[in-house]
Amino acid sequence: MDEGVTDNEAHREDATGEPLRPNDAAEPEHATEHAPRPKRHDGTRPPGQHGRAYPLWVGLSLLLALAAVAGLAGLVIVQSTPQPLPIAPAGSFYQAPTPLPAGPPGTILRTEPITSGVPAGAIGYRILYLSETWDTNQPVALSGSIFVPTGGSAPAGGRPVVAWAHPTTGIASPCAPSLAGDGGASTIPGLPSFIDNGYVVVMAYYQGLGTKGPHPYLVGTSEAKAVLDSVRAAVLFPSADASRSFVVWGHSQGGQAALFTGQLAPTYAPELTLKGVAAAAPATDLGALLEHDLSTTVGDILGAYALVSWSLVYPDTSMNELAAEPQIKEAQNIATHCINNTGGQLASLPEAELLKLRFMENNPATTPPWQQELAANTPGASKINAPILITQGTADEVVIPSITDTFVQQQCANGEQIEYQMLEGTDHTYAGVVSAPAVVIWTQDRFAGAPAPNNCSSQSPSPA
Repeated sequence: MDEGVTDNEAHREDATGEPLRPNDAAEPEHATEHAPRPKRHDGTRPPGQHGRAYPLWVGLSLLLALAAVAGLAGLVIVQSTPQPLPIAPAGSFYQAPTPLPAGPPGTILRTEPITSGVPAGAIGYRILYLSETWDTNQPVALSGSIFVPTGGSAPAGGRPVVAWAHPTTGIASPCAPSLAGDGGASTIPGLPSFIDNGYVVVMAYYQGLGTKGPHPYLVGTSEAKAVLDSVRAAVLFPSADASRSFVVWGHSQGGQAALFTGQLAPTYAPELTLKGVAAAAPATDLGALLEHDLSTTVGDILGAYALVSWSLVYPDTSMNELAAEPQIKEAQNIATHCINNTGGQLASLPEAELLKLRFMENNPATTPPWQQELAANTPGASKINAPILITQGTADEVVIPSITDTFVQQQCANGEQIEYQMLEGTDHTYAGVVSAPAVVIWTQDRFAGAPAPNNCSSQSPSPA
């Protein structure tokens, strides 16, 4: 139990006496089929549809809610001894065989049926597959989930693939979405509609989540390889009948992953056909986002993840270049927690509040070598040869609209085909679920070969 978090906060029950799961605790009533449709940046709305409710990843909003309920200003904050980051495989399924068998990236090493929570008309499996490390290009085992339609025969050429890139869950091995009983199905916005359309949906967990860590958090090339090799695994999955055509769709960290997937696809996986990139509230200018977000509790948690992860995966970086020893210890403790996992454990709020007092002594965006690494993991350095859909909530205080506006304007100037939609009144947590109906329609059009919408000519900055 984290210091300062009471039993009532850590373990709550619903009216039936059953434990209340984190997703149940934080999901508001408006996360239903009545969620507002996104608005294009030129002020018009795309065609919409009322769909079924989508369960969603609600860790960030739960942290904020608990912060408000707990009254953190009155908590006694006690500096704790740093705990080692859990990097061992999260279970026997995630333990890679030794040595790894020979095979190309995407080779399936192990499968396990998902027995609950799979959408109607689909079957689901956890998968362990081969990929490459982001830095040395060595073989590595990664994990994921795949959901395959069961209704009807696959079309000629195979079923199209939707690759879901998930938002931040943590950097410790036990933070993989698949550790939930449904294999992460409830965390994929639009999954039932994708299945109804006959698409195979695959989700990569990124290196070091589920499998042996550490997780290279917000390292774009690592995320992109995981996603592209999950598509390769879907193509090789025996019962999927998947084609080589795919759309990548992601939110937050997953939005950054989707953009890097688009950049890397032509050189890393030239045999695949990228039809489009959809990103909700993507992490783009990492230096600007980190500087802005470190003034908030959630931002300090995400900042702790980034700095601890990078200090482990980039040998030339040290947290001592940025922060004092007491703050480093608290950041290391935060990094041992998942934003939302099967045990309901949450990132340590007291430690995050301590970080707010004085986390950074030096700005990573201006401190070598952190400055160079932030720039290298900011998307946009190379062109994406496919249509792009970007959505952004106007009430987002984690990925603030002005930073996404600037990114879109820069990429439009570079000749990208972008449809930019604003989500009125939507915060960061709900950007994915609110975007999902429009993303489903946009994806249908990409696989159908329809002309891609492009409103680059109407871009203007959002209020800061």
